[in-house]
Amino acid sequence: MSQRSELTAEALRAAPPVTVAGATIAGVPLNDLILWATLLYLVLQIGFLLYRWWQMHSQVSGSSQANAKTSAKTILHDHGETGP
Repeated sequence: MSQRSELTAEALRAAPPVTVAGATIAGVPLNDLILWATLLYLVLQIGFLLYRWWQMHSQVSGSSQANAKTSAKTILHDHGETGP
């Protein structure tokens, strides 16, 4: 099992240079590879950021609605009125 994990680790370390060499041989310049990798990374980061903002917005909206209902009930109760 140890040899297999070492082989996997070495393969993962060799993957980026092998990919670049293979693409260069296939006719894709290194500049284009870097451009596309950066673009992909940027799109993934923007997607993750939008997801986190949406998640935070949903939590804030839910908690503010609950707080508003609780506040309204407290105000009505303090004034002796009945409400929803």
